[in-house]
Amino acid sequence: MMRHIAIKLGAALLLSFIWTFLLAYLLYDHFLYRADHLALDLCYSFLMFYLFYEGYAHIISYLDRYFPKWHAEKYLLGLITFKLYSLVVFILVGLIPSKIFLGGVLVSPLSEATGFRLNFIMLVLVSAIYYVILTSFHIFRNIHQASLQAEKMQKEIAQAQFDSLKN
Repeated sequence: MMRHIAIKLGAALLLSFIWTFLLAYLLYDHFLYRADHLALDLCYSFLMFYLFYEGYAHIISYLDRYFPKWHAEKYLLGLITFKLYSLVVFILVGLIPSKIFLGGVLVSPLSEATGFRLNFIMLVLVSAIYYVILTSFHIFRNIHQASLQAEKMQKEIAQAQFDSLKN
C-alpha cells in the first residue's frame, strides 16, 4: 500500500517537473522564469497529474464493472470520459487558481488567449498519452493475472488427474 502511494506521488512529481519546464521552454524559450509563477505551476501540475491518476483509477473501475471485457467501445468511452475529467481538472486546478493568485497576469510574451490555447493543447495531448500509458499497464496487469490464474488451474487439473490415476 505504501509502495503504491510512493509510486503515485513520485510519478506525479516527475511528470509535473517535465510538464512545467516543457511549457516554460515553449512559452519563454528558457526553462526558468519568475519564482512565484514557477512554484504555482509546479504545484498545479503536481496536483493535476495526481488527480489524473486518481480519476483514471475511478474511471477504469467504473468501466470494468459495466464492460467486463476490453472492447473498443470501452476504450473510447474511457478516453472521452478521461478527456472531460482532465478538462475539469484543468479549469479547477490550473485556470481558476492562476486567475486568483496571479490576478490574471500572464508573464508570457504570448497573449493570454494564446497561452491558454497552448496550455490547453498540451493538456489534451498529455492526457491522451497518459490515458494510453495507464490503459496499457492496466491491460498488461490483467493479462498477467489471467496467465497466473490459468497456470494455477492447470496445476489443479494435473493434480486431480494424478489423484484419480492413483486411486
